[in-house]
Amino acid sequence: MEEIKDLHDEESREVQDEAACEVDGEAPSTDITDLESRIEELEEERDRFKELAARAQADLINYRTRMEREMSRTKELACERSALEMFPVLDNLDRVLQVKDGSDLDTVVEGIRMVRKQFLSALEALGVETVESVGKSFSPQYHEAIGMVEVEDEEQDGIVVDEFQTGYVLAGKVIRPAKVRVGSHKG
Repeated sequence: MEEIKDLHDEESREVQDEAACEVDGEAPSTDITDLESRIEELEEERDRFKELAARAQADLINYRTRMEREMSRTKELACERSALEMFPVLDNLDRVLQVKDGSDLDTVVEGIRMVRKQFLSALEALGVETVESVGKSFSPQYHEAIGMVEVEDEEQDGIVVDEFQTGYVLAGKVIRPAKVRVGSHKG
């Protein structure tokens, strides 16, 4: 026990002696050298991290620029595809408009029906689908009710009776709801 006390007292004196040297301005030279080299290491490490951060920021800016350019190009390609799908429809509408006076009205109407069918095919090629309405249950997701029609059959309650404007869906999203009248049973 006495040995432990002596050891503790000796360590305590050493610490006091070191503190006294530092107060007197006589810090051990090895400690200053160690601190200076440690400061140098930390400054080098800081400089490396600054350089890494600058590179990461430059990479992010380059990535954003590249993504914006690619998004713009994708948009242009989509517009080009849409236009190419519509040109044949426009050509056929021009042909219908060139029909001479005195032509059979039934022939003109049939030509317009064919152009409409072609137009719907072009929309379909772009991924646009029509909303089925008449005879289906009213759904506010796909239909916009513009009126109610009184119906005698209870089973027609809440069923679309008339469609005034076709609705369209693109990629699962309604881009235009169908304007409809809905059956209402008064029982």
